[in-house]
Amino acid sequence: MPTPRSILARLALTLLPALMILSSVLPGQAEELPPAAAPPRAHGDHPLTRDDLGTFIDGVMAAQFQSYHIPGAAVAVVKDGEILFAKGYGYSDLEAREPVDATRTLFRIGSVSKLFTWTAVMQLVEQGRLDLNADVNAYLAGTGVHVPATYPEPVTMAHLMNHTAGFEDRGVGLFSHDPAGVRPLGEVLAGRLPQRVRPPGEVTAYSNHGTALAGYIVERMSGMPWTASIEEYVLRPLGMEHTTVRQPVPANLASDLATGYAYAAAQERFEAEPFEYVPAAPAGAASASATDMARFMIAHLQLGRLGDATILAPETARRMQETSYRQDPRLGGIAHGFLEQPYGSLRTIGHGGDTFLFHAELRLVPPEGVGIFVVYSAADGAIARDELVRAFLDRYFGRYAAGPGSSAEQPAQASPAAPGTAQATHDGQAVQAYAGLYGPARAPRTTMDRMIELLSVTTVRFDPTGIPGLLVRMSPGTAAKRFRQVEAGLFQEVDGPGRIAFQPGTAGQPDRILMGSAWMGERLAWYETPFFHIAVAVTCLVVFLSVVVGWPLGWLRERRRRGRSAGAVRTRSAGTAGGNATGVILSARGPRLVRWIAGGFSAVFLATGVTLLIALQDPFAIAFGVPGGLRVVLGLALVAALLSPAAPVAAVVAWRGRYFSRAGRAHVTLVAVAAVVFAVWLNHWNLLGFRF
Repeated sequence: MPTPRSILARLALTLLPALMILSSVLPGQAEELPPAAAPPRAHGDHPLTRDDLGTFIDGVMAAQFQSYHIPGAAVAVVKDGEILFAKGYGYSDLEAREPVDATRTLFRIGSVSKLFTWTAVMQLVEQGRLDLNADVNAYLAGTGVHVPATYPEPVTMAHLMNHTAGFEDRGVGLFSHDPAGVRPLGEVLAGRLPQRVRPPGEVTAYSNHGTALAGYIVERMSGMPWTASIEEYVLRPLGMEHTTVRQPVPANLASDLATGYAYAAAQERFEAEPFEYVPAAPAGAASASATDMARFMIAHLQLGRLGDATILAPETARRMQETSYRQDPRLGGIAHGFLEQPYGSLRTIGHGGDTFLFHAELRLVPPEGVGIFVVYSAADGAIARDELVRAFLDRYFGRYAAGPGSSAEQPAQASPAAPGTAQATHDGQAVQAYAGLYGPARAPRTTMDRMIELLSVTTVRFDPTGIPGLLVRMSPGTAAKRFRQVEAGLFQEVDGPGRIAFQPGTAGQPDRILMGSAWMGERLAWYETPFFHIAVAVTCLVVFLSVVVGWPLGWLRERRRRGRSAGAVRTRSAGTAGGNATGVILSARGPRLVRWIAGGFSAVFLATGVTLLIALQDPFAIAFGVPGGLRVVLGLALVAALLSPAAPVAAVVAWRGRYFSRAGRAHVTLVAVAAVVFAVWLNHWNLLGFRF
């Protein structure tokens, strides 16, 4: 008779391939984080002239087109009310070999579109038709859209502009390849408004749907659709003739629209992708040319004026650029929809924009009267965009930087501690206290895309090299960056402009890490970490796989054994999990029922796990909707979870009836425990039924 040890050995051999596959999605929490390769920083005080800028941008673009897979790009720089530089690079259509034209070529600009929405909001504030501090429900009366009173404090327009409304994130259906996905804004929000998961005004959690709600209020208060309002009061006055917020792009502009491409590494070629529709249009629907965005930048730098056109009164434009919320006084904040992005002692404001195929950024330097807009196509454009903007600031505004960057041997210059805080310490033990795993505040909570949290955890590790510091990796698969403490709870990026701050938890809340103007993470307890949750899932799936694979093999082996024994019949089987666990007498209904219950749960839950594993290989694909196959599996998982109490009952019956051997009964019990645990795990991640 096989022993428990031999059973485990067989299980290990059977399940080794599954363990290898499942381990591919485990975040590397135990590994050392490699330091990020710091790009060279040429700090300087170069004169911002047309000639120097042209030489510089051309050089950067030439290097980037060599290093990255980029079909096309465009750049525009403005200074003192004029377009200093505007140029297209590469092709807008590779097949037709159509070059990018900075004046005519439209690129999708993603969340840079939000600045149009926030400008429209401030126009209505200026007209006295909107109060930033009023309950937004006052502007939604009589519609199918309503913000529930989850908390005593109401959500205001100021909360929406500051991304502090307390909404959960929602990624499913954020994009669409079907033009039918673009419906009236009220319909989109009535069915897709995220749940409130935090009191307003407490935490910054970037929200696309919050911006869409603001756009709907613009629609209500202006008396015209959001698209028409933006056209009438923002685009037309500024002469932005090669910009649109309509989806699809109008026929008169369609021929100038840049094609979005994905790079197929295996084939070493670009593949054209379909148009990315954004149902929550005010958050990211715009397509624009570089020179049109230059006109928009000039208008804001000149406090609402471009030539004879005025989109905001000077006092309103000035107010819009003032800080409206800051999650930590030592970091950048939010300025009525603009994101503050400090560069050393220089305050810059702007916004980035990302779709899957296009990556853009608009950055204003109000004290210098300067603005830069960049946009790239294809996935590598996100890296290239960040590099170009940083290189631009380094070259022309390096005098504002804290210095050429700290090294591992030289600590960053400490600034005075904030009131009520201790001075900075380079004691390793004190710095090490900040190490841990932090989950993003911006995350789904009630929908199935919550599982993306497993891939979004920020890892903070102690860095003992030279002056003690931290290695910070924003998410698995990204490079770690080195930070050194400059004051208590405040760290400066080595060889970079980034800063992070830590805040101690209060009233039972976890410690927080803050980065940039609109990102916050909370320290995870051990039972909240990806390692724990994926380990639970893997363990359960291993048990299920042992049934699905091991029991049929055991049944076949038992049949051969019975054949050799000339049909001898026993009333009890001596089977075990890997060999005789299912060696039951086919005429014995009790053992057969136990076997089918355990096998049924195992098959359904294993199929669920494998389907989720496949989905996690491209976790952001659900932004375009949930595939039909995944819907079916989630429905079956719900049925299995509802029936999961039958598994422990079957285990009790097996023990009371003395079915199988002790090892076999132990295996049935293990399956029962795994079925219940996995059902709870699926429910935790909103993966039972159709929560999307």
